[in-house]
Amino acid sequence: MSVTSTPPPTERRRLRGDDGETLVEILATVTVMGIAVVSVLFALGAGIAFSNTHRSQANAGVAVTAAAEAVKGATPVACPINNRTYGGALSGATLPSGWTSSNLAITSTACDGLGLQTITITATAPDGRASTTVQVIKRSPS
Repeated sequence: MSVTSTPPPTERRRLRGDDGETLVEILATVTVMGIAVVSVLFALGAGIAFSNTHRSQANAGVAVTAAAEAVKGATPVACPINNRTYGGALSGATLPSGWTSSNLAITSTACDGLGLQTITITATAPDGRASTTVQVIKRSPS
């Protein structure tokens, strides 16, 4: 006589339902998580790059405004004028950190028949990412 034992019904159900995850399911999960992490890192990198560019643009605006104020306060010179006439005023401008007067340039000057001088000042960021231009109109001495 042979005796076979069968597990109770609750134990049989537990054994059938304990399949676990397959290798394909685990690989799919790891792939999706990897794509999510790469997306987040890319977004962080883009945010840092945009922040640096915006800072360069803001500093260029500050520098060109300081240069315009320096030229505005400089002693006027008689027409005709050349691009170097107000260059000494640029060295006295208060600039953002990391900037020097070599980042500022008077790109053009012009006089009209009414005694007005148009002075164009350009500020270029030290890293070259941003550039801002402003024109100052000044009355020449009579």
